[in-house]
Amino acid sequence: MPFAAVLVSCRAGDVSAQEFIYKEFYGYLLAVTRRYMNDETQLEELVNDAFLKIFNNLDRFVFPAQDVELIKAFKGWISRIASRTVIDHLRIGKNRMLSHEISDQDFETPSQEMDVNLHVADILKLLEHLPPVHRVVFNMFEIEGFSHQEIAEQLKFTPNHSRTYLGRAKSQLRALYQQNFLFPAR
Repeated sequence: MPFAAVLVSCRAGDVSAQEFIYKEFYGYLLAVTRRYMNDETQLEELVNDAFLKIFNNLDRFVFPAQDVELIKAFKGWISRIASRTVIDHLRIGKNRMLSHEISDQDFETPSQEMDVNLHVADILKLLEHLPPVHRVVFNMFEIEGFSHQEIAEQLKFTPNHSRTYLGRAKSQLRALYQQNFLFPAR
């Protein structure tokens, strides 16, 4: 059955089509959400929550003009839903994530950019070691492509906080990279 037909069946409430979508994209959404946190139990719950949102809002998915772009467009749409599901979950626990205050001197953007080429698996491994708020901001800015203003609106803090958290995340990633890849402990 063509993928467009599967989506149409899903919209009509066909359980077997929904099961197909779930099985086909579960691993993909798990990988998307894993960029934000590494608690497997919570991740599984959040992926399931994302699928509920996907199925409940499937009528809002806009089919692309060309069928060859359908799966790519659908994956982009569901990954945004999954990302926002995790962000919403983390926002609820934001007070726990923001473990320390930010002073005015922290608002400077770091001038040194990370100039090393890492493999995706290496970056994901390093991201697991970041504090949750740093990981979320890094993912939203560097991976999802959100602006600092959009991040601030989503997470309910200022764009300067977003810049600061991004700078801290990059600094921590740089230190973790040096510690784990350049000068690994023997």
